[in-house]
Amino acid sequence: MSMRDHYRTKAAEFQARARIESNVMTRRQYESLAQQYSQLAEKAERRHSPELFGWRRANVVNRRK
Repeated sequence: MSMRDHYRTKAAEFQARARIESNVMTRRQYESLAQQYSQLAEKAERRHSPELFGWRRANVVNRRK
């Protein structure tokens, strides 16, 4: 599992907890954690993006058949 996927999973878990939480302050904390993990996922995605390094996604044909 990539870090991006890990962060997205944690964000979803905290969102789910926020939806069922009855205490307003605790719900806000869960929502805040979910947002922070979502931001971490976005940063992890950008950090490992091929475009970041100037690489292009090319359609490569496997000629070794």
